[in-house]
Order: sequence, then structure tokens, then C-alpha cells
Amino acid sequence: GTDEHGEKIALAAAAQNMSPQQHCDSIVAAYKALWSELDIAYDGFIRTTDSQHEGLVQEVLQRVWDKGDIYKAAYSGWYCVDCEEYKGEDEMDSEHNCPTHRR
Repeated sequence: GTDEHGEKIALAAAAQNMSPQQHCDSIVAAYKALWSELDIAYDGFIRTTDSQHEGLVQEVLQRVWDKGDIYKAAYSGWYCVDCEEYKGEDEMDSEHNCPTHRR
């Protein structure tokens, strides 16, 4: 499947003058064409923009919200777009760059 959200997707789409949805549609088409050529089969292909996926995520998040595990709070930190994760101060180099991606 494909994860079709996030800053990395938005930046890649913008670099090609496409919307994130157009960008992901082209990637999915390329994956499926390649897999067909390689005779690779799959039981299901999930896109994070599929209504079934969105419905399941909404259901899970509602359960988490109802349990009180989601709450509003302030957070600050260093974020690496390429890793798609926040980094602690101890995980950054001296110039606050991700040591993996050097930015």
C-alpha cells in the first residue's frame, strides 16, 4: 500500500508541480505496472486515502480519544522530514541536523 500523507509527500508533489493526490496516483500506477511485469500478486492494496482506511482510522482514533489518551498540549522539538519523526536534542548533531540526513 501507500502512505499518501505527510510533508515528504507534499514536497515531492510540489517538486513535480502536482497535487499530493496526483503524485500518489502516479506512484501507485507505476507500482502496479511493475508488480504485474514481475508477476507479483497481493491480497489487498491499501492507500491511506481509501475511504475504508479513513473510516478505520477514524474509528481507532475515536476509541483512543474516548479513553483520554489524546489531549491538547504544547510540544516542541526537531523534526526530520526524511525520517518523518521528531528527534530529541541528543539525537541531533551540533547544528541541530539529523545525523542520518545531515539537514
